[in-house]
Formats: sequence, C-alpha cells, structure tokens
Amino acid sequence: MDYRKLDAALANEYEMTSETKPVTIFIHLAAPLEEEQVARLHTFGVKTARPGQKIATATLPKVAVEELSEQPWVQSLRLSRPLRLLQIE
Repeated sequence: MDYRKLDAALANEYEMTSETKPVTIFIHLAAPLEEEQVARLHTFGVKTARPGQKIATATLPKVAVEELSEQPWVQSLRLSRPLRLLQIE
C-alpha cells in the first residue's frame, strides 16, 4: 500500500472500515488512460474507465484500493463523499 497516494479522508476511511465494506473513490491518473490501463482498471472493478480519461470513479473493496495505490500510472486516490447543499440566506 502506498499511503502517499491516498488523501487523508481515504486513509482514515481505509483504516476504519472492515475488509468487506467497499469504499467509493476518485482515481486520479498521471496521464490519460491507455487501452492496457483501462483493461487493468476493469480487472479491479472500475467499469467506468475509458481511454483518454484522467479521472475515474469506482466503488471498490480495500484490496483493490491497495493494488491501485501501487500502480505507477495512478497519481492519487481520493475518497468520494456525498455533497450537501449550502444554506444561503
């Protein structure tokens, strides 16, 4: 596991969740995806990945997060959180 690639929220979530609970993440890539990287992401369970993208989202088990963090073409991994509306008065 390369903790340098995880944001603080994902690192905390990773440590607090069970092995079976998946986490929803943003995958930031060092360069636009090539075909072989898309195929590799699909093996991890990232079904939204397409050639040319630099960001993908996925809900993955902890083991997949670990493996993704070790890939040299993955720049960073961020925890996805639900957005909430701001109350503007």
